[in-house]
Amino acid sequence: MKNILPIIGAIFSITLRAFSAAPAEEARFLGAVKSAFEKKDTKAFLGLYCWDGVTDFIKSVAEETTPETLAFKVGSITLVNAAPGTTIEFVREGVTYRNNLKVTKQIEVTYSRESKLKVTGKIIIPVGEKDGKLFITTAAPAK
Repeated sequence: MKNILPIIGAIFSITLRAFSAAPAEEARFLGAVKSAFEKKDTKAFLGLYCWDGVTDFIKSVAEETTPETLAFKVGSITLVNAAPGTTIEFVREGVTYRNNLKVTKQIEVTYSRESKLKVTGKIIIPVGEKDGKLFITTAAPAK
């Protein structure tokens, strides 16, 4: 599990690119994200990913962590322009991984986890565009 944490961070990493998806596509995508969270629908959420070039290991990490992500008590879900920042990459077993789409937007999920501590926070999920459609981007071996 300890080795998976940097990979999860890279999967949800962001980079900045100029981008403007069609408003109808943004609304469709955001609606699908909200629906997956409301229904705790792992299959629907994973269907929003771009899997181009993704290794079986990275896909298995996403499949393993998605139910935990969807389990949070959600306060709000928004789609915004990607925050300025750095390009995140990581090396695993000698292979460099980067996002498989240019990150142009991000989903921001604010949440609170029911506990005595009332933990709150935000999940940032990177989004890119392919063929006019928005997808969650994830890590793939760099070319």
